Amino acid sequence: MNWIKYIVLTIFLSIVTIFAIDSIGYIFRDKLAIILPNYGLAIEDFSRGYPIGHFQNDSEIGFDITPDFLTTTNTKPQEYETYKVWGNAYGCFDDEWSKDAIIGGIYLAGDSYTWGYTKYDKKFGTLLEETVGKKVYACGVTHTGQGHQFYKFKRLYENGLKPSVVVVNVVSNDLDNDYFFPHTAIVDGVMVENVEICGDFESSDFRYKKLAYENLVNLVSERQNQRPSWRSLLRQYSLTANVVAAVTRNIRYKINLLINGSIRPPQQSSCIRSVYAGLSTIASKYPNSVYTKKNRRFISDWIAHAKTQNYVLIFSFIPSKGVAQVSSYKFIKEFIVKNGGIAHSFDDFCDIECRRENEVYFQFDGHFNESGNELYAQYLKGLVESK
Repeated sequence: MNWIKYIVLTIFLSIVTIFAIDSIGYIFRDKLAIILPNYGLAIEDFSRGYPIGHFQNDSEIGFDITPDFLTTTNTKPQEYETYKVWGNAYGCFDDEWSKDAIIGGIYLAGDSYTWGYTKYDKKFGTLLEETVGKKVYACGVTHTGQGHQFYKFKRLYENGLKPSVVVVNVVSNDLDNDYFFPHTAIVDGVMVENVEICGDFESSDFRYKKLAYENLVNLVSERQNQRPSWRSLLRQYSLTANVVAAVTRNIRYKINLLINGSIRPPQQSSCIRSVYAGLSTIASKYPNSVYTKKNRRFISDWIAHAKTQNYVLIFSFIPSKGVAQVSSYKFIKEFIVKNGGIAHSFDDFCDIECRRENEVYFQFDGHFNESGNELYAQYLKGLVESK
């Protein structure tokens, strides 16, 4: 009978261990979502956590901030307090710009780091404006790369906005955003990903497709009205389940092909709706890869536009949380300089030890907290005043 007790004890300890891992993992779900993009999200959750109505569809760039729309958010990030979010008349999360103040200031482009994740008066764009004594146009749009950012800037420029300095805040996942640009749709005010990827970009069977808007509408309606499944609850709350799913994804896909005897659309577990295919690790392949061709074109076009229109263009690289050096940054910066552009990195101003000592990121999120925004504003002040 000892073997029965042993089996029962083993099962009990295994359950306790899994429960402990899942409990601790859920605390760090936002950080872990960088490598497990589905972790922490219910299958029925289509909002990506942003305020309903804050974004609208855009036929050219996919989506953009809704002009003249005020709302609030308490989910970006979850550990932070509730704060007001809006779009001004120009479609930027910034204060209103008077007609006589849209010439000669500093334009900030970027993704979620530039968009928000803190109260308006704590954003680095707001803090920069207070310290440099010049108008700052903070026009970051979350979930975007250089393509979206350049097209948005050109629209504003053609509508009369004429900054003397433009700062493009670059982050590691911009390469993914640009490869799939334009992407993402807004369904009933909710941000929904319209790209479905299968596998990692380095795998031989990597592929993707863009879902039709009508399909997204039906999908959202169906999922929002159904009760959470066990699979959805595991994906949302279980780190171990997410790890097992990620590790076995390719194996399950190949078994599925083998069983069916032919190539057929993979099971839902083999593909995910996401634009993050791992391009941030492309490193030395950046200058020649087909996956970065669009990003290189957007950057070179922006540099050419700056030279033609005679404004200073600066590409500023924001390091990822807990990473000493992002492998691809070196090669992107070399491309920018080779094409006559200007590139700087926050890492040169505040390295990984500095960022740890100053605790510039949220505890359970990879974005700048209030301290990080303040330090980044100081760094930007030095950049723009030196030009």
